[in-house]
Amino acid sequence: MDHDQGLSIRLALLLCAWLTACGGAGNSAPADQVAPTVSITDNVTSASASGPVTLIFLFSEDIGNSFSADDIALNGGTAGSFTIVSGTRATLEVTPTANATGSIQVSVSAGRFSDLANNSNLLVASFARPFDTRSASNDWVLNWSDEFSGNALDMSVWSYDIGASGWGNNESQYYQAQNAVVKDGFLTITAKKEAVGGAPYTSARLQTSRKKTFTYGRFEMRAKLPGTQGMWPAFWLLGETCNSFGLYGGNVNWPSCGEIDAMEMIGGLNDGSGDFTTHGTLHYLNAAGTNPAPSFSYRNATRLSADFHTYTVDWTPQSFTWYIDGIPFGTKVLTADMGIFQKPFFLLLNLAVGGNWGGWPNASTVFPQTYEIDYLRHYTKTYPAAIN
Repeated sequence: MDHDQGLSIRLALLLCAWLTACGGAGNSAPADQVAPTVSITDNVTSASASGPVTLIFLFSEDIGNSFSADDIALNGGTAGSFTIVSGTRATLEVTPTANATGSIQVSVSAGRFSDLANNSNLLVASFARPFDTRSASNDWVLNWSDEFSGNALDMSVWSYDIGASGWGNNESQYYQAQNAVVKDGFLTITAKKEAVGGAPYTSARLQTSRKKTFTYGRFEMRAKLPGTQGMWPAFWLLGETCNSFGLYGGNVNWPSCGEIDAMEMIGGLNDGSGDFTTHGTLHYLNAAGTNPAPSFSYRNATRLSADFHTYTVDWTPQSFTWYIDGIPFGTKVLTADMGIFQKPFFLLLNLAVGGNWGGWPNASTVFPQTYEIDYLRHYTKTYPAAIN
């Protein structure tokens, strides 16, 4: 432990034998009276402090106002409020040094005027509290969110993708704006069995291209998914250079432009696993000129349509890690041919109906189906340098 990073408090407190000389209450005491004892504690509940600490001084007898802020010397940190609670209790708030490790150290000494030559400044109490504020300052910090708290989408951030044509996966829906509704704190995308634009179903697809992009971060969504054969909800990102369908202003073909799938679910499936399983996948063109599509999945104990779950992907210059409800289920370390993931991406949310991956609706499919999104959040932090 580096003492220079620590928080050192030295209290020079003369608890006088003659209480009247110290400002204490009551009558004078014999010259050889033993100084009051003091104990020091704090209000930290864990092994190490990570934020402000309240130090508590408890004296064995009433010393009045003789203990004051003037008795405290502080190095390496910031002192907050000092309070005399009573003649036997005082408190001091101390903020540990930010982004450091060390120890809050306190000592209290007492002297007796009856024998200053030999007994002045006797140590009567000491206390140390380790701290580590590195994790607190290096945690993910909220950068942007959409809590869907109004009654309409924020069109300064979002745009609608409109139309049918299969969307590259032989999907069966026609995307339209009216299938996405913001109400009561949720964005709800509804898949319906209705014919529009030559497609037998309708749904919605939203994206932030040319309005909001991201490079690295923690991407988090809390949502309740649909659950039946042919449903394909997704929470994902595309590189801003993508020219997919001529919609996004880019000039690079997929998958060279990069794709990050934070959450996909394929409803139904022959073995019944689809409604229970979330997937995280990357798409890009590697050094061999192919799309390796590294993918990870997690099978939940209950259907993902039964309740809300939190879906997360951490994207750093070194790796991707996927989570459901805080449980990590896959990590991909970036390699030199994955440079596309060092560039900006934009967000997409959609509910597809049918497609090459999971198949199409059948007699077991129930309509309508809803994809209910409570919030989207993006967090940032200080990252190490990118992989060359």
